[in-house]
Amino acid sequence: MNRNISKFFIYHVFDQKCFPEIHKKWLEFERTQWLPKEKLYENQWHRLQKLLRHAYQNVPYYRKKFNEVGIQPQDIKSLEDVVNIPILRKSDLRENLHDLVVSNYQDRMIKNSTGGSTGEPTIFYQDNEFFNIQNAIGHRVDKWAGLEIGCPNIWIWGTSFNVSPIKKLRATITSYLTNTHFLSAFELNEPMLMRYIRKLKRLKPKVIIGYVSCLYVMAQFMIANKIEDICPYSVISSAEILHDYQREAIEKAFNCKVFNRYGSREVGCIAQECDRHSGLHINAEHVYLECIHNSKLITNQDLGALIVTSLSNFAMPFIRYEIGDLGVLSDEDCPCGRGLPLIKSVSGRIHNIIVCDNGNFIPGEFFSLILKDYKWIIGFQVIQSDKKNLEIKIQNNGEISKGDVRDFQQKIHDMVGDKINVTYDFVDKIDKTRSGKYRVTVSNVPISFT
Repeated sequence: MNRNISKFFIYHVFDQKCFPEIHKKWLEFERTQWLPKEKLYENQWHRLQKLLRHAYQNVPYYRKKFNEVGIQPQDIKSLEDVVNIPILRKSDLRENLHDLVVSNYQDRMIKNSTGGSTGEPTIFYQDNEFFNIQNAIGHRVDKWAGLEIGCPNIWIWGTSFNVSPIKKLRATITSYLTNTHFLSAFELNEPMLMRYIRKLKRLKPKVIIGYVSCLYVMAQFMIANKIEDICPYSVISSAEILHDYQREAIEKAFNCKVFNRYGSREVGCIAQECDRHSGLHINAEHVYLECIHNSKLITNQDLGALIVTSLSNFAMPFIRYEIGDLGVLSDEDCPCGRGLPLIKSVSGRIHNIIVCDNGNFIPGEFFSLILKDYKWIIGFQVIQSDKKNLEIKIQNNGEISKGDVRDFQQKIHDMVGDKINVTYDFVDKIDKTRSGKYRVTVSNVPISFT
C-alpha cells in the first residue's frame, strides 16, 4: 500500500501543473454523481447555455449554421430546444476543420484524431480543460469498477503508430508511477496469449481493461485451456460493442463482473456501468446525450441515433455530434442511488477479430490505428472470407498517395504475414448494414483454440 501511495504522490509531482485542477474536479464529480436527476439536468443546462454562447460568438462554423436556420443561443430555452440546432457530422469535421476551431483561443490546443472505429478517421482539437475533466471523470468511473489510483491494473490495448519519443517516454513514466501495465492488443496468437497469462498471474492486477474483442479472445483461450486462477476484482470492456455472449465468456473466464464502458476519442468517456449493472451511467457533467429518430427526441426507450454534445471542449466545440452509434436511453433510476441518467443499451460500431493463417488474431482497431493517419482516406472496411483471403475496401477523396499506400501495405503485411492474400479495393462509398451499423471488420472465420 505504501508503495502505491508513493507512486501516486510522485506521479502528481511529475505532472503537478494539472493535478490540482484534476483533483478538484474529481472531488466535485464524486459529489455530483449523487445529486437528484433534476439537479443534474439543471446544471447540465447551464453548462450547455455557456457553450452555445461561446460557440456562436467565437466559432465561425456555428455562427454560420445558427444563422442559416435562423436561431441564436437565446432562442434555445431548454434542453428540448437543442433539437433545433443542426447536427454535426464527421464529414463536417473533415470539411470545416479550420472554421470549427475557436479563432482567438488563448489556451493550449492538443491535436487529436479518431482511430476510425466507424471507418472514418477524423482530425480534431481539444483543450487542457477537456483533458482535466476527462481525467477526473476517468478516476470516478474507474473507482466504480474498484480501480483506485496505484492499484495494479493491466490494459489489453492498441498502441498508436507514429508517436513521438517524448510522448512515449512520458507514457512510460506515467504507467510506472500509476502501476499500469500494457499488453499489446495487436500481438494475439496462442504463444503470446500464454505469455500474457503468465504476466497476469505474476502481476495479479485488480482490474483488467481492454478491447471487447481482445478480452473475448483471451477468455476463450483461458476456457479452452482450463486456466482458472486469474481472478481480478473486475474487467472493464471498452472501444467496441459488448454482446451478451461476450460478457458471459469474459465473466466465466476471469471469475468476476464486467463493467462496460462507452465513449469515443472525440468526446471522451460518455457512460459506464456501476456495480449494479442496470445500464450505463451517462457522465452528465461532461456530456449531453440525445437519442433521436426522424429529427425528433425519443423518450420512450426506443432505439435511435445517439447525438452527443461535449460540455468540456471549448477549443473546438462538439455540439450535437452524430457519433455513429445507435442506442436506447432509459428513464429509470439505478438501484445504486446515483442521479446520473442511464443508457439501456448501445449498438453500432461492429468489430470482428481477423483470424490469420499464421496464428495471429487481429482486432479491428489495428486497422483503424494504421489508416487514421492518412488524410485522403475517409473510410475503410476489412472483409475476411477465409483464412487465406483478406479484402480491404478504402474510401478516398480522390487524392490517393502511392507512397502512403506502400507504407500501410507494409505495416499490414508485417502483421498478417505471408500466408494470407490481401487485396485493396479503392471505392467511392462504404455501405452500412440495414440497421444503420458500421461493419468495420467483417470476418467469416470462427475463433478456435481446439
